[in-house]
Amino acid sequence: MNKDLISIVVNGNSYRLEPGDSVGIDAIDATDRQRLMELLVAIKQQQEQRDAIVQRRLQQTRSAKPAVGPAIAKGAVIDRGADQRAMSAAEVDALMAQLVIEEKKNTKPGLTRKRLYQWIVYSVIAIIVLIVIS
Repeated sequence: MNKDLISIVVNGNSYRLEPGDSVGIDAIDATDRQRLMELLVAIKQQQEQRDAIVQRRLQQTRSAKPAVGPAIAKGAVIDRGADQRAMSAAEVDALMAQLVIEEKKNTKPGLTRKRLYQWIVYSVIAIIVLIVIS
């Protein structure tokens, strides 16, 4: 089975296409082709909107400063404002993935064997120098 084979059904007509298959693409009926293109444009617009929302939320998260204020009573309802809406699960996952990647960029790497051996060699050299000087 070929991994690049794409099966689609448009208006009840089934098509099996491969990327770069001009003969198969030309075999698509004109009305089916138009409907397929409309669907692909809608998918692309939705993806761009989702990416824009995630980027906006990421910027808000980066620029948000922790609020210092009175303690919130247990069971109190917090008003988040009318301009904010609930994030979907996909948006939350994308935001968390980007935040994890950003956090990994900001963390220092741990001690590697190479660095450990360098520290041992430098320490031995320093001890030898101190013994020779005294």
